[in-house]
Amino acid sequence: MNIQVENPPCLQVNDLTKEFTLHNRDGMQINGFSGVSFSVRTGELLALTGPSGVGKSSILKTVYRTYTPSRGTIWLHRGQGKMVNLAGCSESEMLGYRRRHIGFVTQFLKILPRIPALDVVAAPLIETGTRKDEARERAAEMLRALHIREELFSISPLTFSGGEQQRINIARGIIAPKKLLLLDEPTASLDEQSASSVLQLLQELKRQKICMVAIFHDRERMVQVADNEYHLEQET
Repeated sequence: MNIQVENPPCLQVNDLTKEFTLHNRDGMQINGFSGVSFSVRTGELLALTGPSGVGKSSILKTVYRTYTPSRGTIWLHRGQGKMVNLAGCSESEMLGYRRRHIGFVTQFLKILPRIPALDVVAAPLIETGTRKDEARERAAEMLRALHIREELFSISPLTFSGGEQQRINIARGIIAPKKLLLLDEPTASLDEQSASSVLQLLQELKRQKICMVAIFHDRERMVQVADNEYHLEQET
């Protein structure tokens, strides 16, 4: 689809709905969220807010297509007026869009064991063609910015504390940023110094014209970086 509009949204979500089927309960339908519509422009961060259990993380997973939407559209702007509806993509097409256009920083670090922290963070750069020595140097700079001690660079992050693992996860997710970045609680479990560093990095990504949708546990931290807010209410 081609849309000739000056500065169009990077992401446009319309009437997005997700219903879950409980196969172990005779196919019972559970509503995850319904009728979600929002847009995010280049260089903006949209915060998803609302009470626990309202479906914020499920929305991110549906945009990323971990979950298949039950209804609605997810338009991703690919440049030069071209947009694609992620809701209608095949799984193989979606894998390609994830590699090229969409990043997702989850709350939990999932990596292979015994890989040093420096190499975990450098890997996304190497995948884009950056030389290994340059990628490792940039990874080291990122880890220093997030207050990871240098003696930990050569150790597997699986041995780190929860807050340290979260910082590794963030570093890996943003070191080679894609057009659209989804973040699920990027400052959760972080101390004030580390959270401040993460917020500074998100501000830098905005200056790099990255489009972001994020969930924040702490509203005070959210307002420091969010341009807009989409609030969800618990359905009754």
